Parts: sequence; structure tokens; C-alpha cells
Amino acid sequence: MPSFEGRSGDSAKFRPYVQADNFNTGYPIRYRPADGIIDMETGRNISMSLPTTAKFSSGIPKEFSSAGIHAGVQMTNSVGRKNVYSDLEFREYFVWSNTKDLLQSLCRSSLKNYARQFMSQPFEVSRLLLQVGAFSPSETNSATPSTTFDEDEDDEEDDFFERTGSPRAKRYSSIQRSVPKLRVPVVENTNINPLSLNTIDVMSALISKEGFRGLFRCTNTSFLYTTLFFTIDAWICGFVSPIFGVPDPFFIDIVHSTNPFRSLLLSVASSCITGLLLAPVSLIRTRFIATTTKSQNRSFKRLLGQLTWKQLLVPLRLIVPTINFELSAHLLKTWVPYFLYTRCSVDRYTSPLVFSTVELLTSVVELFVKLPLETLLRRSQVDYLVNDPSCPEALRISENELSVKFGGYHGYFATLYYIYNGTKPVSHNDKFSLEVPSSDTNVGLEGLFRGWRVGLLNVISSWGLSILHDQSLENVEVEKF
Repeated sequence: MPSFEGRSGDSAKFRPYVQADNFNTGYPIRYRPADGIIDMETGRNISMSLPTTAKFSSGIPKEFSSAGIHAGVQMTNSVGRKNVYSDLEFREYFVWSNTKDLLQSLCRSSLKNYARQFMSQPFEVSRLLLQVGAFSPSETNSATPSTTFDEDEDDEEDDFFERTGSPRAKRYSSIQRSVPKLRVPVVENTNINPLSLNTIDVMSALISKEGFRGLFRCTNTSFLYTTLFFTIDAWICGFVSPIFGVPDPFFIDIVHSTNPFRSLLLSVASSCITGLLLAPVSLIRTRFIATTTKSQNRSFKRLLGQLTWKQLLVPLRLIVPTINFELSAHLLKTWVPYFLYTRCSVDRYTSPLVFSTVELLTSVVELFVKLPLETLLRRSQVDYLVNDPSCPEALRISENELSVKFGGYHGYFATLYYIYNGTKPVSHNDKFSLEVPSSDTNVGLEGLFRGWRVGLLNVISSWGLSILHDQSLENVEVEKF
């Protein structure tokens, strides 16, 4: 039966006691929830008489003992503030072994990502040139005509006049030799002339025109853009996820989130915001890939130094193409696992075969949805760099600096129609008509999906490698068990 001490009005002392026997000493003890178990013989907490407590209490400094802690709390309360930094373990950040492991992990990850970017850069360069370029049959089947005079023909003319026996011909021949020959300056054609519009032929044309440097152009800027995109996207998700009360999508799958729909919206919105923030970097990347390696001002650092902070914002005409491209690149990838889990109760662990098959089909559909929108984005970027008067002078380029003849940009949906039919709508007195088809061979349905063969090969190979990786992990777990 619990006993009570203290006045009924004193809430601090009105605490129940439970009396029991101490099995070690045989003396009665009292238990009060606020103070723990009290030994009635000594008046101390019984936990202080335990062997482990007695062993370690002798070596505890005074400031870490119970009396020292109570004294420290009273002192900090009297001052009116508490040292909140005492609970943080800052020394772990300055341990050399932890710092060494972190630096090694960062270097290993950076080298692996740079090697992946370096190997895929020739295919990305070829795909972008096919997306923004216009090619004619003469360009794809013949070499660039030379603009200089043929020296053999001039020599034949001189020989003809020399062989003529008339005095007039001799006088003309002497005048011809006394006047220096006028040569037309050589105008180098910077456009590539591929044999066909296949990726391999475009790569061969780049090698013949600019060497291997033309294939691996803009590798550093592409690596920087990819690294910044992943870092900013992860930072935005980590910063906003506590505000919405959802787990971070970068650490916990959306299907295992407490609120999958909010996690889905957070992941897609973060990708779109990151794409808009890095739109100037993407614009510079497109500029470096579309222009020849001999063009001026190809330094990323120098370009950033010549731009003001207002010019580092996304141009208004590029907002819609950028958002649509980011949605096509991330929406299906995140929405399909969410739909499978919420509607069909299928995830990676319960039905691995079904999930992997649907994941492959989703990647294929995503590729064919993304390519036309990427074509629109790249053409709008090149059109902004070439024809837009609001483009900064440091970024502006001329058509002579392009590696291919620009295919043109006629509006968002009108460009899709032009690429598909080879004709573009023209307005005449508020009425639209169609121009005569040009000699551009980069049209038709395949013109909207340039690079789909290499992209499909990349999707299938990545899917196969992920399957092999999962199987290797399962084998390792079985062996460990």
C-alpha cells in the first residue's frame, strides 16, 4: 500500500512511496518515481550501492558526478543560458582517419563519374549536333568544294599563250607574267559533312574535321554540370523534406515513405528547380558543343567572369523547354514505382522480376518521350545564342562558328511540326500557310528521335548491369549466412 508524505497542496512533495525489502541487506527500502529506489538504512539511492556503479563512481571527476551536475545546472540557470555545444561531438570532424576516408570516397566517386562522362561524351556531342543541325544531300554525300583557283589550269593557260607564235600573244604573255596573280582568300567551311546521319558517321566526320579533340569537346563542362545538378538536387531535397514532414527521397525510397505522394512531388519539383538554376550552365555547355573547337572564348571560367548576376538567371524563353525536359527525365522514373506500389502492391523486394521488367519498359518509354523534348530545348538554346538580341555579348555566337548548319527554331510546337513534315508554318495576314519543303534531310519521324539507338543500348546495358549487381549481392548474402 503506497504511503504519501507532504502537504496536499504542495505538489512538489506530494509523491507516492512504495515500501519493499532490500534483498541484499534485508532492510526495508522505499521507492519514489522521482528519486528511484531509496535505501532506508543509508538514505541513498540503491543504484549507488551496485558493484558497477561503485566501481566507476570512484574514477568519475567531480564535475561529472551527480553533485557536480546539479551544481553545474544551478550555475547555468543562475547565469540564464546553457552551453548547448557540449553535446556536439566536433572532435569527430577533425579525426584524420575519418577525414581520410571521406576524401578517398570523394576522389573515387569523382574519378568514376568523370571516366563515365569521358566515355559517353562523343555520343552526346554527336546527338546534340544531329538535334540542332540541318543537312542537305550534297553535304552528306560530297566533300566541301574548294574556293581557290586550280594552279594547273593557270599553268596550262600560260603554256598556251607561250606556244602561240603571234606577237600579240607574246605581249599578252609577258604582261600576264608581270602582273601578280590574284588569289581568292580561302574561306574554311566549319560545317561537318557526314556520309549519313548515323551517329558513327557523324563521329567520323568530326574526327576528320577537328581530330579527336572534336569528339571530347566540353567534357569538363558536362562533368561540372552533372556534378552540380546532383549536388543541388540532393541539397534541395534534404532542406525541404523536414518542412513537409517527409523522408528525404535520396535516402529512403518513395514507396517506403510515410507520405509517398509528397515525396514524389518533392523529388520532381526539386529536379525542375535545379534545372532552372543550372540553365545558364546548360546554355554554356550547348554553346561549347555546337561550336567548333577553333572558335573564340571557349573558357568556362572566363565566360562566367564576363556575365553579371542578372545574366546568370534563366532566360524567359528557355523556362518552358527546360521544365518540360526535366519533367520528362524524372517524372516517369519516380511515378511508375509509386504507382506500382500504391495500386498493385509491387515493389523491388516483393516482386523483383515484375518490378525489373516494368522498370526496363519505363526507361524505354522515358527515352522516347525525352528525345523530342531535348531536341526542342537544344534548338531553342542555339536560337537564343545566335538570333536573340537579349543574349549577352559574351555568349553570342554566329552561324559561321557552328559545327553544323543550324536547323532553325520556329516556336515550341511549330518546330516539332517542321521537323516531322519538313515544312514550317508562315503567317500571311493572320493566316498560316506552309513553306515549300527545304533540302534538309534531318526531318521526318527519325529527326525527332536522333540518338535513339545509342540511348536504347545504354538503357538495356544499364538494366542488365543492375540485374547482375543485385544477383551478386544476393549471392554474397547467402554465403555470409
